[in-house]
Amino acid sequence: MIRNNTQILIIDDVYEEVRNLISVLAKNGLSYVYNDGSEKMRPKKKLKYTGVRFVVLDINITKVTKGLPDEVKGAKLADLLTSCIAADNGPIFILFCTNDESVVDAVKKNLLRTELTLVGSLLLEKENGSVGKKALDELNKALDGSDLPESFNFFLSWEQNVDKARSLFVHDLATLCPMLNDDLENRIVRWDEEMKRLLGNLAVAYTGQEWKKIKTDSKIPDYATCMLNQSFVDKISKNGKTLTIPSENDFTSISIDALAKINTSLFLEKIIDEFKVDTGRVAYAIDEQMLGMIKKSVLNKDYIEKAHASLIYAVITPQCDLAHPRYLRSENTSSSGKKIDSWHRIVWGIEIEVDDDRYGDMFQKASDYCQRINFIDDLQSVSVEDKKKLKKYIQNCKPESIFSTSPLINVLGKKCIWVFHFASVTTKCLKEKQRFKYQMSRELVFDLQSKLANHVNRLGNNMLEC
Repeated sequence: MIRNNTQILIIDDVYEEVRNLISVLAKNGLSYVYNDGSEKMRPKKKLKYTGVRFVVLDINITKVTKGLPDEVKGAKLADLLTSCIAADNGPIFILFCTNDESVVDAVKKNLLRTELTLVGSLLLEKENGSVGKKALDELNKALDGSDLPESFNFFLSWEQNVDKARSLFVHDLATLCPMLNDDLENRIVRWDEEMKRLLGNLAVAYTGQEWKKIKTDSKIPDYATCMLNQSFVDKISKNGKTLTIPSENDFTSISIDALAKINTSLFLEKIIDEFKVDTGRVAYAIDEQMLGMIKKSVLNKDYIEKAHASLIYAVITPQCDLAHPRYLRSENTSSSGKKIDSWHRIVWGIEIEVDDDRYGDMFQKASDYCQRINFIDDLQSVSVEDKKKLKKYIQNCKPESIFSTSPLINVLGKKCIWVFHFASVTTKCLKEKQRFKYQMSRELVFDLQSKLANHVNRLGNNMLEC
């Protein structure tokens, strides 16, 4: 069954020919947009359609394709689609109202030169010039998901989960401030005032400062939005239905470019205020001594000089300490008067540019710190094959004092990885003009903090060796 949040774009220059289709969609509460394909109906550049997943396209649009050869028809129809659908729309599935495969092939060929992502198509033959019962049955079969690419079907289901969570989230938030029994106008005014107070409190929670200190800040809506976004993620996690991952695929075979883009999307967040000190903020720094020490500690000797590395640090002060506040502070007296400087816990690291998926060769392994892995050969109850696997595992393990990310995209658009060294944990005075370039996601911050805590609290190896 088609999801009720899926947007369908219908392009046909004769409305009567798709009236039955539109009637079925409307009765089932499905979202659709009708466009006759004419110049005056094409949306402005900034108003192009987004969220479109299915397109019902008539190939015989009089003012666009009449009297043209198939190749030119294909180019004109592809241009029509790109003029209506935004480049960042995402994948689409097209249902062509025709039985002429040559025109369909021409459209597909021309779409390859555009930014639209076509993931499949189906032919719908009109009956007596209109979309009849047979065509509607074919359409329902396609929209049911059985004939769709597995990954596309997965995204449709995920979008349905998000849409449902969005609706529930707004409902729950809006009803936190119930309308009181009063005349209609006063009820609306009071509800609006209560909601604005609630949003103001969200901004206070995000900044960790009193309202009187931020009430003139123009970024209050941004702060409130950040808190709403965090709460919304939790709502999706709690209410989202478990989805089935497309099967029979090698999930390890992914290019480093795609991997870096995915990681950046998942684990780095947009920074609203680049001067705000927050847990998980990452900045660049200049300290040749620190840079050199970390490079020598984490890189193989062959890469110490030739690796393109920059010094970075991440703020690891817990958010509860930022909110109360419970971090170190010092007075700084200057010509402009006394100022309070804040000192925060940080961990130093390096950002290394990478070109391919062999970047693992650049780093020292745990076995470089502990050369003795020959003890594995003495294990009596372990098979030869398992001994080989165990040795390989140990050789590929990273030192426990190192925390590294998978490939990311940095602010210059280059692929890189971050490597933090736990031996470098210290405090740093972060003044008002300190500019941060990245914000780690909560998941990445928690992972870094938990592994750092395990490292600090470790017992160490207390066994005697000969």
